[in-house]
Amino acid sequence: MLRSPKRLMTRIMRKSAHIPLIPPIAKKTSTKSEHANPDCYSWLRDEGYPKVENEEILHYLKEENDYAEMVLSSKDALIKDIYNEIKGRIKEDDSTVPVKKGEYFYYSYIKEGMEYWVHARKYKSLDANEEVILNENKLACDLDYCKIIGIKVSPNHKFMTYALDKLGNEMFEIYIKNLELGNLLTETIPNTFGQVVWHENNLGFFYVPASENWRAKKVYYHTLGTDYKNDQLLYEEKDATYSVSIEKTTDSNYLIITTQSKEENECYYIDLMQDDFTLKLFAPRQKSHLYSISSHEGKFYVLTNDMGKNFRIAAVDDPDKKWLDFIPYAKERYIRDFKLYQNHMVVTSSSNKNGLFDVEIVDLRSNASKNLAFPDSSYDVDVVFTTHEAESFRFHYSSLKTPKIVKEHCFESGEEFVLKTDEIPSGFNSDEYEVERLYAKSRDGKAVPISLIYRKDKFKKDGTNQLYLYGYGSYGYAVPLMFRRSIFSLLDRGFVYAISHIRGGDDLGYEWYESAKFLTKKNTFYDFIDSAEYLAKQGYTKEGEITIAGGSAGGMLIGFCINDKPELFKNAVAHVPFVDVLNTMLDANLPLTPGEFKEWGNPMEKEFYDYIKSYSPYDNVKKQKYPNLFVTAGLSDPRVTYWEPAKWVAKLRADKTDDNIIVLITNMDAGHAGKSGRYSYLWEIAKEYAFLI
Repeated sequence: MLRSPKRLMTRIMRKSAHIPLIPPIAKKTSTKSEHANPDCYSWLRDEGYPKVENEEILHYLKEENDYAEMVLSSKDALIKDIYNEIKGRIKEDDSTVPVKKGEYFYYSYIKEGMEYWVHARKYKSLDANEEVILNENKLACDLDYCKIIGIKVSPNHKFMTYALDKLGNEMFEIYIKNLELGNLLTETIPNTFGQVVWHENNLGFFYVPASENWRAKKVYYHTLGTDYKNDQLLYEEKDATYSVSIEKTTDSNYLIITTQSKEENECYYIDLMQDDFTLKLFAPRQKSHLYSISSHEGKFYVLTNDMGKNFRIAAVDDPDKKWLDFIPYAKERYIRDFKLYQNHMVVTSSSNKNGLFDVEIVDLRSNASKNLAFPDSSYDVDVVFTTHEAESFRFHYSSLKTPKIVKEHCFESGEEFVLKTDEIPSGFNSDEYEVERLYAKSRDGKAVPISLIYRKDKFKKDGTNQLYLYGYGSYGYAVPLMFRRSIFSLLDRGFVYAISHIRGGDDLGYEWYESAKFLTKKNTFYDFIDSAEYLAKQGYTKEGEITIAGGSAGGMLIGFCINDKPELFKNAVAHVPFVDVLNTMLDANLPLTPGEFKEWGNPMEKEFYDYIKSYSPYDNVKKQKYPNLFVTAGLSDPRVTYWEPAKWVAKLRADKTDDNIIVLITNMDAGHAGKSGRYSYLWEIAKEYAFLI
């Protein structure tokens, strides 16, 4: 049986206001586990995964979707209003700023009614005739899901690759187009990660295939006009905790193969000015050593943490000799990335004190440097590499109340030009909103940054505003402070929107990340709870009026918080949540598990087993009251498998002691990122917000 007796789904389908909606109740089975707790919902995992064909499982997931639809049906008008509001903030006809590569200007555009982008180019002049090189809309017309990546044009501009995912499982098939003739080549390469790097000889390209269990372990070279089954294997990683990636140096001289775990890596390089594929090791892997490399005029520049966790940049003539400082290590400065141009280096870093980004421009001829200045107290900036020969560099700038601006900074004159400002067609006045940067004191004394925004005329600071608090806090990922069109549908209804920059992200440096992993992971969760309590004490909201939200590993954050402090929250949103942590980490056959040992620890070791079990949301569901929950899953998701949220919701329903609502929406045609297309996903946001309001 999938549910409680007879009265279940027949009652759901009746819309009478006098008959309560009764959610699906998953059956319980008697199961035993060698390692974890008995798992009475383990039957929700299809034994044939990644194929999900078990009719009982599919039927249960559909019942959950039907129940969610019925719950939300009373808010149809509000959902449509919010959808139209968000859509109204999106420019129907939009285009990217062209980039000149060789003799061509490349750009992309999208028009009213289109779900997907069109990619085009013009020869020598922007006044020339347009040549459409790829129309994603044509590819998507017969597909339920369409994701395109890996659009790469060969150095001679005669061929193009693109990689297509039709299922949302992030298994991409590579296609090759002859741009001179306008036709596709007959050969395709299935089951890849979509990464493509063209060789400078224009005869072929490098790529990373996806193994059966969706791991990146090999690098191949494909020669145009041949069967991919005969492709040349260049590198294979044997360590299960490592994965490989590829990129080309910005001067196009080398292919870089990086094989990396969560804590160390090593790089190999191939000279693309030669026709042989001699693989050279730059520096062997060493415990806790992370580095990345690029090249410029016969020299390598290396971003390395060999002198300190916040990295330095070294200049290297010979990898076997001493790596000389180019930008020295400084404890207070976290160097995140650098880009090399013909005569300049552009360095992105952040302060350990406030986490705000800084962009430094270094003249490689004189070593003179200068820093850009930004107007907002809280903002996001992203350097976008165009070409090595560019005389200026391009960057995106935005804040929580500033729509994205595309700017270009001239290396020689220092002049800045605005190339594009994102338009909000329905109208937007940034002066109506206030952005603040606060610091909550965590229980162990750390100052946790909080970025928040609210509409001035809707905010009272007397505890009466509802709060939407977002967090992630894993893998060293810092939540960007960029403009988010959708959240203004909450702000305009009196919500305060906040991001807590909790430990586990690298918002305040690499040590900020490392202080919440392995056996200190709970710092992530406590920082978030303490942030919520701080905002309530300061009058931005009050306890019981707080919505918390997170996705993937951020869903684990949400799961812990509602187990630990349920009375603090009114609603909880968990998108594709990683909540069955212990069972997943005990299954080394799952795609990501071995690589995750260096993030969470290996639970085959008792110390890690006990600690993971103490915070894993699924294992710590209690017989207590819980807030309303809005949960999503993706049937083809390879990152967080669909059964994690399904099992978690089933267990919460069985154990909770309140009448609050839980909905689980499983996207049956997509994976981790949800629906494809620029309008389709807006319905998902609208449903979430309507549920909260």
